[in-house]
Amino acid sequence: MAKRARIWRRTILIISGLLLVIGHNWAQDERPKNRPYADFRHFHLGFHVGIHTQDLLLTNKGSALDKKGIPPIYGEMTMFSPGFSVGIIANYSPFLNLDIRLTPTLHLGERSLSFSNVQKEVLETLTLRSNMVEFPILVKYSSPRLNNIRPYIIGGIYGSLMVGQKSNAIIRFKPFDYGFKVGIGCDLYLTYFKLCPEFSLSYGIPNVLQYNRPDMAEDSNYIYTETIKKASTRMILFTINFE
Repeated sequence: MAKRARIWRRTILIISGLLLVIGHNWAQDERPKNRPYADFRHFHLGFHVGIHTQDLLLTNKGSALDKKGIPPIYGEMTMFSPGFSVGIIANYSPFLNLDIRLTPTLHLGERSLSFSNVQKEVLETLTLRSNMVEFPILVKYSSPRLNNIRPYIIGGIYGSLMVGQKSNAIIRFKPFDYGFKVGIGCDLYLTYFKLCPEFSLSYGIPNVLQYNRPDMAEDSNYIYTETIKKASTRMILFTINFE
């Protein structure tokens, strides 16, 4: 848990620092404005590409398995692998500083889980494919434009659909998930388009672990599903938006 917290804090500090440096450098001197009327459009389209890392917040049953005569087993995320994200942007601006946007996105990634006993001996390590199509509805609030930059904050809700899971995987996830997203970014006005680095965090709400596994009824590996009481999704996402 402490390792995960350090990784999240370090990522937030690095990316936030990069956004501040970009904004500081672009805002130093008065300069001609690129695309001066871009923010007066009520509707526009775009796309984004980026990288992400997926996390699972696990709650273990631990000693509860002792009642079945099974020694305690503990699961944890052991490795955070980078994944690829790509999506489209549909943006509606009812007011100058306020945008409502839909950003359907495909995330291609994986999750690595490790299971160990009370002696910290690793019993099983699993690398699970984790591809999903995400449908966020977001509200974006931007500061006044300064030269060719415009910082903003963004947040909203999302629903996602898991795709491409292996039917015989030891651990499987429910096909549907939902939660909320928060993030920060900065519009950079170039000659022909806006380039927008954006950093966001996603927090899943429900338990996404699939317990109903008739295919695993006689399989001893089902214990790795039983040992987890709850699994909630988390994601760190960095994208470059082209608008």
